[in-house]
Amino acid sequence: MDRDNLKSAIKKYESGIIDRRTFLVSAGVLAGSITVGGLLSYYYRSTRKKPILSPSQDDLMRTVQEHLFPADDDSPGAADINALPYLHFVLADPDMDQDNKNLLANGVKWVEEESRSSYQKSIVSLSFDELENVLQSIVNKSWGRRWLSLNLLYIFEALLSDPLYGGNPDGIGWKWLEHDPGFPRPTKNKIYGKL
Repeated sequence: MDRDNLKSAIKKYESGIIDRRTFLVSAGVLAGSITVGGLLSYYYRSTRKKPILSPSQDDLMRTVQEHLFPADDDSPGAADINALPYLHFVLADPDMDQDNKNLLANGVKWVEEESRSSYQKSIVSLSFDELENVLQSIVNKSWGRRWLSLNLLYIFEALLSDPLYGGNPDGIGWKWLEHDPGFPRPTKNKIYGKL
């Protein structure tokens, strides 16, 4: 089996045309002619999904998260609890509701449009009061309340989740809330998504 046939077999496997056993037998034939590392590298590249949020959307989302959950003298903020990396973890979950993924990604664009329409500048350039006005204005839009609610949900999850999931580094949220996470905590090989 050559690489083109392997690519075809991977596509057939991913789309459900062939079962796992057939795929593995086909791939096993090729194993003697290419390195396992090359095969895994190709498979990783062919199955890797494009990130839901672009780097510029990350900046916009980070600004909104910090506004929704700001740091204070005695409390962590969205950046402190790794709210954005945690959101990336959530968005990468293949079991997450696709409508919620779309709403989170599109909502960033819509809030940016609202900002530019109201103040002729990006969210990241708004003052605290200007951003508050933009967020208050979207609450009454059909998508706005749900978008803000989802953002708050994932901020709170980042605050309270086990650090293995990307949020709550060093248990900063637990310490702030004086929360005992309980025992046993998950291990790296037994976290959600790896079971």
